[in-house]
Amino acid sequence: MDDLSAASSEKEERFKQLLLVSAILINLLVSIYLFLLIFPPGEESRGAVKVQENKGDVITVEVLNGSGIPNASAMIADYLRGPGIDILQTGNYETFDIDETMVIDLSGNYHKAKIISSKLGLDSLRIVTITNPSRLLDISIIAGKDFKQLKLEN
Repeated sequence: MDDLSAASSEKEERFKQLLLVSAILINLLVSIYLFLLIFPPGEESRGAVKVQENKGDVITVEVLNGSGIPNASAMIADYLRGPGIDILQTGNYETFDIDETMVIDLSGNYHKAKIISSKLGLDSLRIVTITNPSRLLDISIIAGKDFKQLKLEN
């Protein structure tokens, strides 16, 4: 009988330990849920870059018209031109059948591309990185047919 009572006592002790571990895990999950409910993850926690211009850090840009809309590249350049952004060139892209405006990161500095896309009101999904060390530019903007939807006012 003693062996049976010892086995039963051991099972009861394991059950208590399992119950305690389960309670701790449930408490942890509820705490995480409440934390996320109070402090929902923002854009920064999803890997987005906080847009903040560094003084003295100039972004060199070219703006090309891929939409066929007259003066599209000049209008974007005029809007962006200012402290911290140096427009080196404007002109036409090789074709006028670009549907959506793109920001091309030529220097591998995503933060600079994010600053430009944010100024234009573009989603960061419109940023394409194609590093080209032979180019002396940080960013190339290709204006698409959605040009009139861009945020071009202060």
